[in-house]
Amino acid sequence: WTTARAPATGEAATVRENFQLEAKNILAYAYRTVGSRRKGLEIAEQIYERSLELHEGYEERTARFRNNLATHYITSKLPGKAVLLLEPVVQMQTQIWGSDHPRTLAAKNNLAIAYRDTGKFELALPLFESTLKQQKSVYAIDHPEVLTTSGMLAQLYDEMGKSDQAIPIHHQTLNAMLKKLGRNHPHTMTCMNNLGMSYRAVGKYEEAIEYLSEAYALANSVFDVEGPLVYSKMDNLCATLAMADKADEAESLLDEYLDAASEKLEPGSLSRAQRFAGAGNLLIILGKPDRAKPLVSESLEIRQDKMPDDWRSFNTLSLLGSIVSQEAKHAEAESMLLAAHQGIVERQHQIPPNYRQKRLTDSLKRIVNCYESWHRLEPQAGHSEKAEAFNSQLINLQSEEKLE
Repeated sequence: WTTARAPATGEAATVRENFQLEAKNILAYAYRTVGSRRKGLEIAEQIYERSLELHEGYEERTARFRNNLATHYITSKLPGKAVLLLEPVVQMQTQIWGSDHPRTLAAKNNLAIAYRDTGKFELALPLFESTLKQQKSVYAIDHPEVLTTSGMLAQLYDEMGKSDQAIPIHHQTLNAMLKKLGRNHPHTMTCMNNLGMSYRAVGKYEEAIEYLSEAYALANSVFDVEGPLVYSKMDNLCATLAMADKADEAESLLDEYLDAASEKLEPGSLSRAQRFAGAGNLLIILGKPDRAKPLVSESLEIRQDKMPDDWRSFNTLSLLGSIVSQEAKHAEAESMLLAAHQGIVERQHQIPPNYRQKRLTDSLKRIVNCYESWHRLEPQAGHSEKAEAFNSQLINLQSEEKLE
């Protein structure tokens, strides 16, 4: 409709084109919301470039489109590009509208997210904290913006290894969400799940299981069992039960999930590959590599077919290599594990910062375990020296992580 109108000139043409940009902006948001992130990003980039041409010399008029494009970059796992857009936006909007204007606060929150997603926690933390303080002075304590920022601040503390500081924030946020949104809202379930994970991180497994169990039960009663909201909460609960020495309960929970989800996961789909890789990893943790192997093998076949150059394909290969190693097929496992580790290292820039180190260390641990197991069978074959070499890499990597 906006492009089918009669031609206009001068100020009327500018007004009409601004209206067209607004309409396209809504369309870009809609694409992103339904999961078509690439299409949404393409439209958002076109909008921003046209807004620069339309308002040359008046950058404040392009600030909102710049902020919207940055949001698309964040959801498309391109936080570095978002930072470059948002830093001048925050400065500009602070000068024009003040630091506590809703638009300024929204841009600051997005910049904090972008800093977090690029691993710049030292910049993200004070920005989240100051934004939350200003939001509380502008909005009610249960306003969606306040609840969202509170949750993200608590998650950042978790990612920084400061879960003891995250727990009271999660509690405060959860209480507000229960009153404002109710138990069946996805944000409430996510907050409940995050609180359980914080308790797990500080070793309080009973409290963790309590919140994780409720989050899983609620998600399972509201959403499709094969969807990500149910799977992620099952995965967290199952792993926590294993850590609490409740392996039988964990395996029973996993079997229940697989029975319900397997029939609904489309054969050959990436979602099936993700669920099966996760379930296989849980079964390895539970000491059931024989049960894990067919799941991980199917996951690897799908990922190598549909995403051969993605780090997750190599991570799945590493997982399968660890299973083969436990079968005492060490030569075969060595080949798989070394190729997988090289692939992960070369693609580590693809891995989100909050678990990049874990994926690298897990890969090294599997190689070390393979050589140590091989050494026990063939003590004179030099496998111990190889284990020590990779263990040195592992120690160096863990030391770097502590320094960071």
